[in-house]
Amino acid sequence: GVEHEATPAELEAHPLREEVVGVEVNPFKDEVLAEEEPEEEEPLPEFNRSSDVWSNVYPQWVDISPLEGSPTEGVQTESIADEKDILKKLLESALEGCAEFCKKDMGFDLFSPISESDANRRTEMLEGFADQILAKDEHKKTFNVHQNTISDLFAACKPEIIFQKKFKAEVGLLETLRGIVDRKKAGDSTLDEAQQKVSDLLDLSVLADSGGDEKYGISKTWIVDLSRLDYEKLKQEFQETKHKNIAIADIRAFIESKLQQMVDINPTRTGFVERYEALIQGYNNNRLTAEILVEEFTAFMQTLDDEQNRHVREGLTPEEMLVFDLLEKPKLTPSEKEKVKETAKELLVRLREERTKLFVVDWHKNHLTRLQVEMVVNQILDKYLPPTYDRVQFNEKSQMIFGNLMENRVSVFQ
Repeated sequence: GVEHEATPAELEAHPLREEVVGVEVNPFKDEVLAEEEPEEEEPLPEFNRSSDVWSNVYPQWVDISPLEGSPTEGVQTESIADEKDILKKLLESALEGCAEFCKKDMGFDLFSPISESDANRRTEMLEGFADQILAKDEHKKTFNVHQNTISDLFAACKPEIIFQKKFKAEVGLLETLRGIVDRKKAGDSTLDEAQQKVSDLLDLSVLADSGGDEKYGISKTWIVDLSRLDYEKLKQEFQETKHKNIAIADIRAFIESKLQQMVDINPTRTGFVERYEALIQGYNNNRLTAEILVEEFTAFMQTLDDEQNRHVREGLTPEEMLVFDLLEKPKLTPSEKEKVKETAKELLVRLREERTKLFVVDWHKNHLTRLQVEMVVNQILDKYLPPTYDRVQFNEKSQMIFGNLMENRVSVFQ
């Protein structure tokens, strides 16, 4: 390729660019974005942050010429040290860009906690930063892009970079702050854990290890167990908590996990998702204050509780409730509604009685077994559904049941 000396202006031009001297840094890990076609004349190696990212890159720099296939191909360098120097300058530029974003858009000095000698004060500062980042979804997304980029560049600069205290301290602070923003602790593995960690998420001693030497103390901002909610207590605690945006992030995480579980069980509940998204949009657009949003959240969570218990009120199992919801149509009379309930129960009984014959391994991939299942579904619907279901409605409901059987939402193995 043409030899080219990277100028300071080029290095500073775009600290978040995706191509970093031939290395593809992936700052958009948390976003779903359209992928761009790489340039044919200079394909880039995949570079995703992981614990062994250096072992994937570093052998190329040792075993082959830096100008033939290395991450800095196309850039004039005299040695591996020159390559690392370029990456270090890009890391420095990315750190400066992140600090500038925080100062310009949110008004805080990102790296000021590093010089703070009191551990509790450092923790308080980081909590305040996280609260400001969480005030708007756009702030959080942009911060995450910055932090992902910096983390990738820091990994690419190893091992020498870890002996440089300034870089290590700044990158470590960012990873700790990211842990607070993402509401994560070391060892988190399930959504159930996320529902019960509200009171201690800011216990920074158990946040994912940043690899840094700085300690940021322990702090607990509010104490409400969202898995056993007392809604009045929730509103009271919210009024008293200092970092309201952090509290809102915890409530959102709980609602979103609960919604996901509910929709996975019963896909007809998507209306609840739309209602929740409308609340978030209103908050992001400043139509709802934090206090009003929490009022709306508590009412919404009570609605979710009612929905989860609806099958009991209707005299159905959760599986029967799903089939009923799939079969239901508007303006049913009370007697028709009871007929639809009977249809749901009879359909599940029949499918379970014949499950060993119908639901063989990969049944949905075989044309004959699919037809057999469809035939049984149509027989039951034809026998038990009210006569007010016309042919179009009948076919629509039949396909909805079959589609959910295909996706294993309607379980016949219980």
